[in-house]
Amino acid sequence: MVIKTYSFKLMKSRRFDRLYDRIETACDVYNHCIALHNRFYRLFGKYLQKNALQKHMARLLRRSKKKLRKLEGSNYEERPLFVRPESPDAVLDEASSTETVPAPRKKKRKTSKNKESANKQSIEPKKKKARRRRGRLERLRSIVKWGIVGSQARQNIVDRIHNGYVAFFDNLKERKAGLTKRRVSKPTFKSRRKYKSFTLKVNTKKIKDADGTSTGSERESVGWELLPRNGLLIGIDKYRFRKSREIHGEARTLTVKRDRLGDI
Repeated sequence: MVIKTYSFKLMKSRRFDRLYDRIETACDVYNHCIALHNRFYRLFGKYLQKNALQKHMARLLRRSKKKLRKLEGSNYEERPLFVRPESPDAVLDEASSTETVPAPRKKKRKTSKNKESANKQSIEPKKKKARRRRGRLERLRSIVKWGIVGSQARQNIVDRIHNGYVAFFDNLKERKAGLTKRRVSKPTFKSRRKYKSFTLKVNTKKIKDADGTSTGSERESVGWELLPRNGLLIGIDKYRFRKSREIHGEARTLTVKRDRLGDI
């Protein structure tokens, strides 16, 4: 079997921003996997297996969707989060309008020190709660956003990291044995500006008879499809590409790649 790679350029479209967003979200997934690898090695001194990481990513996305659905189902988002005011008196006025503050038991003599201490005691817990809520929402939304990349693309990211670590460990063995002097570094973090692509694959489904015996298999593209007249469907967005040559054979993968000029 011969594997060929065809490279085509997409025509300019206003929907390029969605592809840019997918590439940057794929970068977030990549960096999260690298952080998990580093943390797992610090804790247990072992390599994080590929299958375990793929299962963890799927579970994490499901749990985050449920938690975010619970938060958005309540009136949590309708409540205004804490915004840093110009003066601490504005925080006290805002807190008194939303919550009932009990009156103090004993009236102390009003001095500048007592005022500052009372303001600090009332402002700090509200700031901490608002920061926790805001941080929790941002984390959940950033994880739920991984869904726009697609499950196949997330699995491909884990596969590429796994292949990078395999090449790193093989290079260590070869250098210890004195077979080579070439150095291969392990996968590291990448910035969004330098992250270039994500890959969509195909699913293989088994064809079964009425008796349940498998007669063969068929491949089906997931998240993308080649359309007639130089059309390409990625998710729900349609694009057109400059077809400089005919495509022979069956398309197995689709890689969306961005260059330094922003072309795809």
